[in-house]
Amino acid sequence: MAAKRAQFTFFTMAILGILIPFIAPEAFALESQHLRISLRLETEKSVYRLGEPIQVRITLRNDAGQEYGVRAARPWMLCKLLIDNSQHQTLSPSMAPRPGGRGSAMDAWDLSSGESQVVGYYVLGDTRTVHQWTPIEFWGYQLTQPGTYTITAVSDLTAWSITGHGAEYIRGLIPIQSNSLKIQILR
Repeated sequence: MAAKRAQFTFFTMAILGILIPFIAPEAFALESQHLRISLRLETEKSVYRLGEPIQVRITLRNDAGQEYGVRAARPWMLCKLLIDNSQHQTLSPSMAPRPGGRGSAMDAWDLSSGESQVVGYYVLGDTRTVHQWTPIEFWGYQLTQPGTYTITAVSDLTAWSITGHGAEYIRGLIPIQSNSLKIQILR
């Protein structure tokens, strides 16, 4: 029995040793380079009055030495907002997020090395104006109490590397997290 198990293990290891070098190494490389696309979060200011609209701007940046394609989406569909209060408790949205799909499979941003893309959206009926600042209500949040809050964006990007031969090695759901911002809400 032990001899058959050892023989099976040897056979399995031999097959893997033969096949692994032929699996596209770039398919694994994008996995290890997923932190090369960064997500930046901004607010219009750091202090708000209670009831004043709070808007954020989200920017993607390609920090790699190669071109990437990223599936485009509206800001509230591209990433989640995480909002913590001053007691470090993560708040839940108080209402339903704004509806809106991720866009068609053909909607994508091509980001050259070092290039940034502000994640904006159009308002129904006005496709000429791209809105770069998005109210946190679009994610379902309303901050109704004075205090200090920390906001972070988290996204599962669908991205792929772009080579001279077109788009290759599609890799979906690359998790990235933005910088964290502190805002204060006063009465």
